[in-house]
Amino acid sequence: MIAEVLIKTLKEEEANKDLFFFLHKSLIILDSLESDYENFHIHFLFQLSSFHGIFPSSAKDIITSTAIILTKEEEAKINQFIGSDFFEPVKISNSVRQRLLEILLQFFNKHIENFGELKSVKILREVLH
Repeated sequence: MIAEVLIKTLKEEEANKDLFFFLHKSLIILDSLESDYENFHIHFLFQLSSFHGIFPSSAKDIITSTAIILTKEEEAKINQFIGSDFFEPVKISNSVRQRLLEILLQFFNKHIENFGELKSVKILREVLH
């Protein structure tokens, strides 16, 4: 899924050292995590959004730009992710994790031209459920 997101979002014609270091650091972190890695992709997407100038300052930014209706739990968890990093575990159920991923992908789709639907997410859902 991360690879597919990067294919759809990396369209830089010039070198971007900050983005390169973020991607490099993120892969090293993912490789080193022995536990609490189930939310890595959520943290990654939030942090990647800042390189595209669309980092939400709160769940309200996501609600405003996408017209998605969030539950109070989803809103609280989004705000928790926004204020945390890879090393701060956020406790959420699998169903909320899937919903947050769906929300983030809709947010990216709204703000990044030709983002579209990710095939890997559909495949992962079929394999894991």
